[in-house]
Amino acid sequence: MPGKGTTDEIFTLRQIMERHREKQVGLLMFIDLEKVYDRVARQEVWRCLRKKRVPEKYVRLWQEMYQGAKTQVRTNVGTTEGFHVAVGLHQINSFINTTSVAPNEE
Repeated sequence: MPGKGTTDEIFTLRQIMERHREKQVGLLMFIDLEKVYDRVARQEVWRCLRKKRVPEKYVRLWQEMYQGAKTQVRTNVGTTEGFHVAVGLHQINSFINTTSVAPNEE
């Protein structure tokens, strides 16, 4: 939603989810929050997941997924060597994206 903040998008998502729960209708959404998770502190994500009572085995699984992970950058002249990134989340991590983990709301 151009011109809107992350909080607006999260509010809209929660409203949609609430209405579907009331009607007891299944819901499947794909939301591209492109740059939202690029700079989030991972420790805050783990804290928020625990606060939302996500089972600890899943929190540890995601922590292990990011531990030692490397990133590469693809350009017109080639691909860089792998390098470690200590902040941010992969945009393909759909579970974390759809749980609306928003540390600034806590």
